[in-house]
Parts: sequence; structure tokens; C-alpha cells
Amino acid sequence: MLVPTRRLRIGLWFIAAFTALIGIVNVLSAVTPTLPERLF
Repeated sequence: MLVPTRRLRIGLWFIAAFTALIGIVNVLSAVTPTLPERLF
């Protein structure tokens, strides 16, 4: 049986958070296509 170590859990958490962040950015850029020009 595989016992998840602390490093493995942190890695999975980082991957999940990164994927969620990418998804949120994609949704925001799709909803507001003129926002990047305002921000930068």
C-alpha cells in the first residue's frame, strides 16, 4: 500500500492549485477579453 509522504502531498497540492489558477485565468480572459490591455 502506498503511503503518501508529506512531499508527495505538497506536490499534489501544488499541481492542483496551479491547475485551478490556470483555469481561472483562462475563464477570466475568455469573459473579459479587454482586461489585459487595461492591466498592462
